[in-house]
Amino acid sequence: MNKDLSSMNKHIKIILITIFALAIAILLGFSLIANGTINIDFYKMGEEAKEFYENDNKNDAVMFEVNGVPITYSEYNEYKLGAKYHANPLTEEDIINQLKRKCIITAEIKKKNITADKSEIDKFHKERMEAARNDAESIHILDEYLNGRGMTFEEYAEMSYPISERAVLTNKLIDVLYSEYLSQKPEDEEPLNKYSYFQNFIKNEINNAIVQYFNNDVFVK
Repeated sequence: MNKDLSSMNKHIKIILITIFALAIAILLGFSLIANGTINIDFYKMGEEAKEFYENDNKNDAVMFEVNGVPITYSEYNEYKLGAKYHANPLTEEDIINQLKRKCIITAEIKKKNITADKSEIDKFHKERMEAARNDAESIHILDEYLNGRGMTFEEYAEMSYPISERAVLTNKLIDVLYSEYLSQKPEDEEPLNKYSYFQNFIKNEINNAIVQYFNNDVFVK
């Protein structure tokens, strides 16, 4: 198999599995692996997630808003914990920018009136769970995390259903935005691929976003 393709397949596996961890799929992205090698202690990741959720007081106070979409201190703390498992060091500003990205996507889904039927989400969620169960490397990773978390696969499946819902909605958003882009693009211009366009779109939206902070110590460690 082509080395690049093999590496990409491994990245996809990790993304499929690790989006359960702290609801931070967008934050972790493709950076969970360094040099094609899985270098994460998933058992420890599970232990820390368990401790976090047991001790989290669900601080629903709003830290900041992006285009009117709020981010709470609890959400920020989830992302900050997940940043520990990023292959490259993340600054506080990096974490804030990823949360801004989350807000932008949420706002765009609402703006475009994008919805998903339960049957669509169920199908995607079932496929995602089966992909985890049927791949030896994936189920090993998942078992390590769940053992550390003290959680069964069934509990994990129920807990991660909202992540599948968001993934379905985000995929639909990508399709809508890309269709609009193609319809407006000059005919003689070489089109970007769908995901490159989406990344550029989100980056531009983040740069132009209206952000309101509610506390001056956002970047204090």
